[in-house]
Amino acid sequence: MLEIAGEHDYRVWRALGLILQGVTLAGLGSPAEGLARTEQGIALYEGIRTPPIFWALVLGLRAEACALAGRTAEAVGLVDQAAALAGERNWLSAGFRIQKGDLLRSMGDMPGAETSFLAALHEAEGLGAGMFRLKAATRLAAMAGEAGREEAAATLRAALETFTEGFDAPDLLDARAVLSEANGHVS
Repeated sequence: MLEIAGEHDYRVWRALGLILQGVTLAGLGSPAEGLARTEQGIALYEGIRTPPIFWALVLGLRAEACALAGRTAEAVGLVDQAAALAGERNWLSAGFRIQKGDLLRSMGDMPGAETSFLAALHEAEGLGAGMFRLKAATRLAAMAGEAGREEAAATLRAALETFTEGFDAPDLLDARAVLSEANGHVS
């Protein structure tokens, strides 16, 4: 993508390619280099005169790179900005709520994480966004305490039962593992 974008001066696609490459580098163990590449792509994107149709996604990717580089509090702020731009009642919003919950959980803010995951679950259910529903339900079941374990397991089971294919997809494998663990603890 970067090569073609460079050859044809597709600056938007070059910017997005650099951002994606940066997040990938950060995720593969080079967080400083990845964040720098992400910021390079963002600077290029900001310098382009084009409608900012990707801006919410760009902020979400920047948040991911920041989190991977250990700048989690900054990442939470970026996800909040992305969610505000995305608005309510769409798949982006549900995804950003899950991302925020993951960040808050990594910071030890379990009540905040639970609130984000519950909001994502309800939004995804209302939209018929099955994968986001599954992701939110999986996270809620994984962090459920003794009091809420049965309800969380039932919610996850219901989300998982809506899938008719793709059973070897990582998110479905994770959901089944969490459900199995929850069922082992349910009395």
